[in-house]
Amino acid sequence: MPPRNWPRFAGLAALWGASMVALWIAVGGLGWALAAVLQCLVVAATVALASRGAGARVRLGGPAVPVLVTALALAVQSAGLAVALGRLGVAPAVLVLSAMPLFAALTGQVWGIDRITGVTAAGLGVGFLGLLFVVAFPADGDSWAFITGVLCGLASALAAAFVSRYGPRRLGADPGRAVTANLLAAAVLSPWLVVAGIGMPGLGEVAALGLIALAAVGIAPILIVPPRDAAAARFTSGVKLTGMVLALGVGLVALGDRLTALQVVGAVLVLCGTLLVSALLPPRLLRRWRSSGVPRA
Repeated sequence: MPPRNWPRFAGLAALWGASMVALWIAVGGLGWALAAVLQCLVVAATVALASRGAGARVRLGGPAVPVLVTALALAVQSAGLAVALGRLGVAPAVLVLSAMPLFAALTGQVWGIDRITGVTAAGLGVGFLGLLFVVAFPADGDSWAFITGVLCGLASALAAAFVSRYGPRRLGADPGRAVTANLLAAAVLSPWLVVAGIGMPGLGEVAALGLIALAAVGIAPILIVPPRDAAAARFTSGVKLTGMVLALGVGLVALGDRLTALQVVGAVLVLCGTLLVSALLPPRLLRRWRSSGVPRA
């Protein structure tokens, strides 16, 4: 990464990690359903404002089936993220959600978008082994809250992986379609407000929602629009992964989250697997590894 990009990278990663912590605070005060709905609305508003600021026209609508499918996936992603944060805490939830690039690589292979090389295959093996350690050895033992949190976190990661491959193919970079999909996702989640109930917001929840909005404003321009080249894709993946690591550290140090020794091992393996799958390791290191006899898939 060129040196001039480091300040931008660090700022975006910090916003990404802070938004995870902020959403956890919002879920604690408002309930998962309202937090998920507000997250979709904030993303829709941010994409619209960012697009208008760049001079692009935002027209709601688009092809009915792709927009609806994307909206349903976004609803699952937002709801799963909110429930996972509420049930697991920040650190364990972030570890489960970090598997998204692994699922995205498999989705891309199935659809013929990506090709699984030897490096990618090694990353998938290491990453999923680490994920197994994370979900199989919880600090507080198996409980209904932990099981549902893990399942919702995995559903969110799967939905995010699906959107990352399906959206660019079927919706393109049209901001109006992205806005429409997020508004529909909020509408899909709205009936759950009656079922889940709405908490009374306090100052902490209001501040958290403000931070979510700030994070969305900061990261939407590079995370909503599909990357145009491999370098942009690596930059975006690096921002997400670094933000997740920062959120993991905040959860462990400041929020009292606990991990078992095997979960720590799993966290390292998930991180290594994601680095391999997302092509975030230095090219020189990869060339050395390939030259040592690692086969290509």
